[in-house]
Amino acid sequence: MGVSTVKGGIVLTVIPPPRRAGPQRTRRYHNARRNPQASLVFDAISWEPYDLRGVKVAGSIAVHVADDEINLGMTGVPLLVLRPERKWTWGFEEKAFDEQGIFRLHIDGGEARPV
Repeated sequence: MGVSTVKGGIVLTVIPPPRRAGPQRTRRYHNARRNPQASLVFDAISWEPYDLRGVKVAGSIAVHVADDEINLGMTGVPLLVLRPERKWTWGFEEKAFDEQGIFRLHIDGGEARPV
């Protein structure tokens, strides 16, 4: 799966496994058609020193065909476009765990909340 951004959305390319006939036969494509809500999580962890950070975005997803407007170098290819509606972040503005070991999460850019 390739990931890019375009016009306020996150674009996911739908690349089928070699044994399948086309992108519309992938589980990701089928699920996007059936339920137009999705989320993506990008996270990272380091052990020395221990550090945890990540981003989760959630929103509506739609199937588009790459054209001149949404073109990642492959026209005619089905793309999934996620339009973020909510965002959660941890470990960027401050440490994900405070001194008491409580995990803190920023929701939609607001103040950190304990989880």
